[in-house]
Amino acid sequence: MLPPFLAILVVLITFFVPPTLTVDFLYNSFTVATFPATLPLNLTDDARLEPPVIRLTNDFNLLSLGRAFFSSRIPFKSNSNSTNITTSFSTQFVLSILPEISSSPWFGLTFVHSASTSLPNALSNQYFELFSGSTTPTVAPILAIEFDTSRNPEFNDPNENHIGIDLNNIVLIITQTTGYYSAVVLGIIIL
Repeated sequence: MLPPFLAILVVLITFFVPPTLTVDFLYNSFTVATFPATLPLNLTDDARLEPPVIRLTNDFNLLSLGRAFFSSRIPFKSNSNSTNITTSFSTQFVLSILPEISSSPWFGLTFVHSASTSLPNALSNQYFELFSGSTTPTVAPILAIEFDTSRNPEFNDPNENHIGIDLNNIVLIITQTTGYYSAVVLGIIIL
């Protein structure tokens, strides 16, 4: 039996420690057998399943575009009126930007978190088709992590090979040249 002080402490902790929600999914490859029945992704435009990968563009259209959106909402904020809890997220994925059309003006990929899969005022074939090109923030909140192979200095792009974070418009709030970096943390090499 717990001492009374410890029992009261445990009860108090359960009231003051916020609940957590986990949304986990892991796909090592994509197959016809798992798509679309068990794969909660909506593919649009030129996006298509080519096992074991999802291709977002095609090899013959200079301005090809494809999107793969998770089919259900992932909550980042508690729906409870009594609490105001914002959650965090992490993701890992492998991507390859291999242009088949060498004359295409740009290549890139964005990981997007948006309240909607419909992005109003987004310009076709520009700005990852997420933004209008304006430096004015969009109406709907959009977080985009861009993997970009073109340079637009007016949007804080440092070079033709960078990763950046866009928040509500195309201007990068933080950026880093793409590459392999290593660090030593507690004697462990992290790549």
